[in-house]
Amino acid sequence: MIQRREFVLAMAALASGGARASAAPARKGLAAIAPTMQAFVDAGTIAGAVTLVQHEGKLVHLAATGWRDIEQRAPMSTDTVFQVMSQSKPFIATSVGLLLDEGKLKIDDPVDAFLPEFGDQWLLVRGDPNERVLARPSRKITIGDVLSHSSGLPDAAPVTHPFAVKMRYSLAEVVAVLSQQPLEAEPGARWRYSNQGIAVAARIVEVVAGRPYENFVEQRIFAPLGMKASCYRPAAEVWPKIAADYELREGRLREMENGSPGYGALKLRQGTRYPLPEAGIFSTAEDMARFHQMFLDGGRTKGERLLSPQAVATLLMPRIAIPPERGMSGSAQALGWRIQTAAGNGLAAGTIHHSGAFGSFGWADPQRHIVGVMLVQRPGAVDERKAMTKLVAAAYEKGEIA
Repeated sequence: MIQRREFVLAMAALASGGARASAAPARKGLAAIAPTMQAFVDAGTIAGAVTLVQHEGKLVHLAATGWRDIEQRAPMSTDTVFQVMSQSKPFIATSVGLLLDEGKLKIDDPVDAFLPEFGDQWLLVRGDPNERVLARPSRKITIGDVLSHSSGLPDAAPVTHPFAVKMRYSLAEVVAVLSQQPLEAEPGARWRYSNQGIAVAARIVEVVAGRPYENFVEQRIFAPLGMKASCYRPAAEVWPKIAADYELREGRLREMENGSPGYGALKLRQGTRYPLPEAGIFSTAEDMARFHQMFLDGGRTKGERLLSPQAVATLLMPRIAIPPERGMSGSAQALGWRIQTAAGNGLAAGTIHHSGAFGSFGWADPQRHIVGVMLVQRPGAVDERKAMTKLVAAAYEKGEIA
């Protein structure tokens, strides 16, 4: 009997019709993207991909390659639904921007003005298995701090691990537990990635708006942008359209294991209470392009204004450098978004972007007026991402973007 891992690889080879031995013909411009993604499929590093490019607001490339589900022998399609994971974070910032426009909060407001449970925080000065030394932080954490990963909040609280446990709680409960953890750095002092810190901002939106966070996003962002395929809790009829989630183990593609957001009932959010605001959006390439294009258009969509120019400028202002050891050299953290401060890997300076834990990536380049989206379902996928961004940049420079 063929073992599961051998079966996965066999199906990956079938996706290319057994064409691994022959190189694909060279193609120019954006036409090179699909064959390049197919080469990764043939090599067994990804199951499949959906890639999209818009220039000057017009769709100039949209392609699906490989498999949506290898074992089901279901081919990838351009309307395949993906878990975009941390690409959900800019939606939290956008939600805050909407409330900023309404005068209901300010970026420098302290978190405890909306969440009183954060009113008595401590800073961990020194900690070891036998002793913890605490002191008061120099100031309170702000909305801007949590949206820029500079609050000093830990990445997790006791109820957040394992993932399956966290999903049993509400957003309010998870954030309440987080509020009782000491800060790991002074507010605003340094960049320290914190999923749960970002979720604090989502809870503030929930409190200020007076409705569940995911409902706010669906009504105030998805609906105006026409993101009809996007959601936090996919309906049963959407399940067959969701891409299977894989990871590379021992050099082979394997389906994600039980207990992760990429497997079984948790993947479909069945029986969960936590909306996973920091990483919970299901979406398509065209929907994600609409969101990125809105920022490229200064807050407007379909002729209507969603965010004010002031709110867009506030959200996109670089606030703190991201350490180069994070693999994002030349980038800074804004509110929810990352900003390219120096050109690199095909991204021009000033480009806004974000990746997802399952390999997805999206960017909006104000210099070239380009929006790009690459959706895959495999953690990392850095080589695949760089290949696409470099191909798009090369096509632009050679005048082959159309």
